[in-house]
This record gives sequence, structure tokens and C-alpha cells, in this order.
Amino acid sequence: MENGVRVGVPVLLENAGETFDPALTPILNKSITRAGTRLTMRIDDQDVDYSEDFSLHIKTTLPNPHYTPEISIATTIINFKMIPAGLDEQLLAETVRIERPVLEAQRDSLIVQAAKDADDISKVEDDILKLLPSVTGSVLDNESVTQALDKSKEIAGEIKKRVQETKETTALINSTRNQYRDVSRRGSLIYFVIADMANADPMYQFSLAFFTNLFSKCIKECQKQKPPLPEGVAPSTEATSLHFNLLVDVITKTVFANVSRYRGIISTSEWRLFLLGTAPIKSTGSDEEEGGNKPSKMFSDLQKTEFIKDEQQTLINELEKIVVSKSGPGNTTKQTLPQEGIKFSIAQHGTQQWEEYINLPNPEDQGPPAPWNTKLNTLQQLILHRCLREERVAFSVRKIVEYIFGSIYSDLPPFDMKETFSSSDYATPVIFILSPGTDPAQIMHNFAAEKGASERLVVKSLGQGQGPVTEKLIERGKEQGLWVLLQNCHLCTSWMPSLDAIVEKLGSADSTSKISPDFRLFLTSILSKAFPVAVLQTSINITNEPPLGLQVNIQRSLASIQEHFDAHSRTDVQHRLLFGIGFFNAVVQERHKFGPLGWNIQYDWTLADLDVSREILLQYLGGYNEGDEDE
Repeated sequence: MENGVRVGVPVLLENAGETFDPALTPILNKSITRAGTRLTMRIDDQDVDYSEDFSLHIKTTLPNPHYTPEISIATTIINFKMIPAGLDEQLLAETVRIERPVLEAQRDSLIVQAAKDADDISKVEDDILKLLPSVTGSVLDNESVTQALDKSKEIAGEIKKRVQETKETTALINSTRNQYRDVSRRGSLIYFVIADMANADPMYQFSLAFFTNLFSKCIKECQKQKPPLPEGVAPSTEATSLHFNLLVDVITKTVFANVSRYRGIISTSEWRLFLLGTAPIKSTGSDEEEGGNKPSKMFSDLQKTEFIKDEQQTLINELEKIVVSKSGPGNTTKQTLPQEGIKFSIAQHGTQQWEEYINLPNPEDQGPPAPWNTKLNTLQQLILHRCLREERVAFSVRKIVEYIFGSIYSDLPPFDMKETFSSSDYATPVIFILSPGTDPAQIMHNFAAEKGASERLVVKSLGQGQGPVTEKLIERGKEQGLWVLLQNCHLCTSWMPSLDAIVEKLGSADSTSKISPDFRLFLTSILSKAFPVAVLQTSINITNEPPLGLQVNIQRSLASIQEHFDAHSRTDVQHRLLFGIGFFNAVVQERHKFGPLGWNIQYDWTLADLDVSREILLQYLGGYNEGDEDE
């Protein structure tokens, strides 16, 4: 920085946070001292010659940074954040470039030609203006001026003709390009939906580069699936429509898979993602299909009864503000539900029915008492569950997602460490986001043992003063091809900028030759805003949360011991015993919400406990002869 100030060259400060080093304060405030003809600036307790050619540019990757008034006053803040319309055009150009490369190349050439024509006109005008001061007498008698005017007239005529041709050609090109508008619009909508996930959970970070690369891969894959046509034969309207629908469907499914594939179970935040996505993606649909009732004031007349708690009533009273703010620009907010409100229904026509409905184990599987089972659409019933049975909201959201998108968006395969490892490389870390019931260290030890690489795995727990030791460990890992697992990164927030720099260097071209291709970096952390955004965007993020529901919990437990079902020649009795411990693990995970009720203390049952139980079971089974099993 001092050299830049002294020599007078632009300096770019990358990956800045929301606060800056105090050493930058004199540069930001331009605290310049003049001594005669000499300009100086005091930086880090020493006077440095200041060049007026110096400029400082600061770049941040934070999606929504908040700077202090002092920084905002001292700098010029430019927001380069992508907007939906801009991303729509960018994705449209990328789609047409892959699907119709000749068409997009023709459009690019027209843009270049238009810029060249504008430059030619400007050049001719400048030539004429330069000649005019030197003219003596009549302008029309000056041969140089008349030649310049004739040339400008000729060029203007050619350009006018080209402009007209360009307009006609551009109209035809845009007409063809707009056929792909639904594809680019879907991509733009999906990107901003997943970008909003950072507001719900700071660990959900997806860069625009990640998304555009994924989008391009989808288009290329669909392009390969198109049936070949004879030269000069255009595809039918039906075939074109099917292809466009395929593009939209593949993009949606691929993004979903890449957002969720490394998580083993859709978390509550991800259900929120898919619910947010239903609104813009289905915005062209009609509400009449599900009852036609607008959300405004739908529950403002719901009075308190004996089985509605105070906090539930407060939610109901504040519900209108939430619903109106989320209803979107296309919805009206003046319409209400029919005159016979829910309050009247509860108070006069079935208090017992409503109380029974609210106390159902799975109210989302059954509609509210008549006539509200037909009057409330799916989203309105979700809001009712949010008010009266908050713990069932995740299940209600899942039902909506399945209804709108299909079961493919809710039935995920269990977490697979093999797939995660194959998708990583030395420059792509794997981040385990910690949650109750998971033990990344045990997962890594089991996987390393399965791969025969236990000696490669090195585990380091971070904490105060562990930064320098960890950096040396990473350097050794890069040289020897180790698997470095850094636990509890959230306990060493002061070292996170160093981690950001280390991960950035892993992918730099000048360091790739010095890194063993077998090197892997694994990180664990709880949800933390201090975790570097750039690291999250370049990593594979795993949120292996305990699932919601006994069925998926059983699937998760059994998946972790699947190899022991397949290995050796197990008898039916042994299979039943293995299934029993898997079932027990699923049950205790499911009842985790009750805390220590029924136990001496609260305990986070993890897959490590399941592994220990399985080892003990196999040890006991190994001590029996085959004929003793019936005993």
C-alpha cells in the first residue's frame, strides 16, 4: 500500500469485510500534508510521499455488506450486484449461444458493427470540426471542407442503410431469441431464490459463477439429447415446445440436486427455500385452482379460545402484516375470505371439531373442519398451521412442495460420503455444518478406514492460538497428500481471514504444481456469520441434519450400516438384530425434541452411538456358533 501511494499506481484490495484496518484510515480520509511542493501522508507512523495518481479500489464478495457512516462518507460505493433483468439477459445470451451459436454470433456482429458505425460518424464529425477554424473566406469555396462534407454524406448514407437492415435483422433475431425467454427467466428466478438463502442461514452461499456454470452444463446436456434433423429441416412446433419444457425442467432439477445433494436430508432452511421458490416459479398460475381466496386478513377475525395459547393469538394478530408483505406485486390485498369467518366457525359451529383438528398428530395430512377444508388453499392452510401448530410447519411446507413440484423434490437419497469425496479435489474444501446428532469426525474416520487411508487423515481442533500450528499442518498436508480435518472453525474467528487466503491460494495457477492431488481439506463449523463467504462459495457444504419423521430417520440409520447388511452371509436373525438397533437409533433421534423427558439427562444421539452399538452387536454375534442363534 505504501509503494502504491508513493509511486502513484492503482491498488486493488480484494475480499474486504465490513470493517477495515485502522491503517487505511488516512488513505480513506485523504489525510494529506503539504510541505512546499511535497505531498505526504502518514501511514503506520511514518511519512510517505503521496502521488496524486494514486487510487484505491476495494472489492467485497459480501452479498449485502453494511458499512459505517464514516466509511460510506470517505468512499464512493458502487453496487455491482446482479439484478433479475440483467441476469435474465445474460442467461438468455448464454442459452442462445449454446442452442443457436450462428444466431448469437450474428447478433454479436451486429452490435460490433453498430459501435463501429457510431465511431465512424464521430470521426468524420471531428475531422470537419478540425478543418473549420482554418477556413478563410466562404466555406463552400474550400475544397478540403467540401470533400469532407461529401465523404460524411456518403458515410452517413451507408450507415443509414445499414441501420435499417440491422433493425430488420435484429427484430428477426430477437423474435427467435425470445423463444428461449422462459428458460432464462426460470434460471434467473432460481438463482435469486438460492441467493436469498443467505438471509435465512449465513452458511448458504452460492456464487454467480457456480450458478452460471451449472446453467450452461444443463443447456449443453439437453442439446445432446435433441434428435438430429436433416439439413434444412426445421423442428416441428410440438418438438420445439417439448425441448423448451425439457430445458426448464432439467435446470430446476439440476440446481435442486446440487443445492441438496450433499445434505442427505432437506433441512428446515431448505424447505423454506423451496417454499420461496414456488411463488415466483408458479407466478403465472391462477389462485382460482385452489380456492381463489387472497391471503389478506384471512385470519384477522380468529378470536382466542381455550385451546389457543397467548403466543398463538399474537401470531394470528400479526399475521396480516406478514402475509401482505410476502404476497408479491401481482396479488391484490383487498379481498377477504367469505363473510362467515373462522372465528364464527370455531365459536358457534364446532369448537370441539377445531380442538380435535389442532391436536391431531399430523394435521397437515387432513384438512381443517368443513367448510374450511375446501375454502382454504394449501398456502392458507400452511399459515393456519404456523399459527396453531408451529412444530408441524416443516411437514406442511414439504406437502406444498410435493404438491407443486412433485415428490422428486422431497425424496432425497441418504448422505453419501463417497459421492461427496469424488466431487471434491485439492482446491475444493468440504465443509461439515455441525448439527445435533452428527459427528463429522466419526464419518471421516469410518470413510478413511474404508478407503485404507487412515494414516492420511489428520484431525486438528481449532481454538485460541492454533492458527500458526494449523497453517503448518496444511502446508505439510499439501506436500504429503494428507486429508486435513479442521474441527470447530467457529472457535477461531480471528484466523478466518487466513483460512480465506489459504483456500484462495489452493486454486491459484502458480500453486497447483506444489500441491499433491491427493490433498483434501475438511472443515467443521456451526452456523456462523464470521465464516468467510468466499470459502463457502468455493466449497462443498454438507448439512447432515437429523431428518424430520420416523421413516426418513430409519432410512438414514440403516444407510449408515448398509454395508453390514450386505457383508458376509448374515442370517435372518442377524438381519433383524441389525435392523433393531437402526430402528432404535431412529426412534431416539425422532423423540429428541422432548429433551431429557424419560431420560436422566439430555443426550444428543449420533451415528457414532449407532456404530458402537453395531460393533457390540457384531462382537456378541461372533461369539455364538451358528446353531446357537435360536437360543
